[in-house]
Amino acid sequence: MKKERIYSTNTVMPKISLAHHEHDSILESLMYRSVLLAIGLSVLYLLPIALTGSNWFPVLALDLSAAEVTTSLMQCLLGAAAIHIPLLFQKLTHIKLPGGLCAFFYVFVLCATVLGEVFSLYYIVPVWDSLLHFGSGVLLGMLGNIILASYLHRKNLHSMLTPVFVAITSVAFALCLGTVWEIYEFAADNLLGLNMQKTVLQDGTILTGKFAVLDTMKDLIVNLAGSILAAASSYLSIKFENGWLYGYTMNRAVPDIPAKPDKNRAQKHSALQKGTGNEHLCFGTGQRVERDSRAKSDD
Repeated sequence: MKKERIYSTNTVMPKISLAHHEHDSILESLMYRSVLLAIGLSVLYLLPIALTGSNWFPVLALDLSAAEVTTSLMQCLLGAAAIHIPLLFQKLTHIKLPGGLCAFFYVFVLCATVLGEVFSLYYIVPVWDSLLHFGSGVLLGMLGNIILASYLHRKNLHSMLTPVFVAITSVAFALCLGTVWEIYEFAADNLLGLNMQKTVLQDGTILTGKFAVLDTMKDLIVNLAGSILAAASSYLSIKFENGWLYGYTMNRAVPDIPAKPDKNRAQKHSALQKGTGNEHLCFGTGQRVERDSRAKSDD
């Protein structure tokens, strides 16, 4: 006989320890300040070169062409704005993001801007771009499931958070935003004369034919691979009721924002309080089930 997952109306979900919250907060704050400082110093280095053509910091002589200086400066300014996205996102949506995920995002921004563009690691390390797009797939896949879990939490639709559903959400969300990023790169290259798609090599060689779109297609493929990894971790977390997503859903999804009043839900809660006290609430159905019936189903 198929067992039914039943949750007690008196069950209190375990809370994440205060020390864990403090550790996440310290890590997030440290990474935010470090990345912001690195981007700020990079802008101070690049801005005089872009405006006057002279290097005000000769101790740091980077071999950058005029187009690369413009691209690096634009990417750094974009990165300075991007590191505020987690804070803005949380204020607008009232969704609490894990500190570790925010720290991962800050490191990603640092690698994509300062290390990738200013220090030319895109050219020095052949797989640098692929690693970043793989990381973005993981990051976006996890973010998509956090948004999904928070929404279902608010709507009291926990039963819809199934392993297959979260896996599909990871891949779809990451691929969607990954495609938007490639459109941004294409627009920036064609409208602003940049080289974000790396269709021009560092020695000035212009790629043509299938080699011109190789970077874009490779980015989409590794982005898909990263999203599949996030989907697998989310699937296993919900499937076995353990791991990062299950813990986030049970403990941290919209912790400070109460759900909108629901008269039907209030009536069900009132009816349950008038019961015998020996009942359980079916997850997502709102039905009362006697403990004896649960014992029978286990047998």
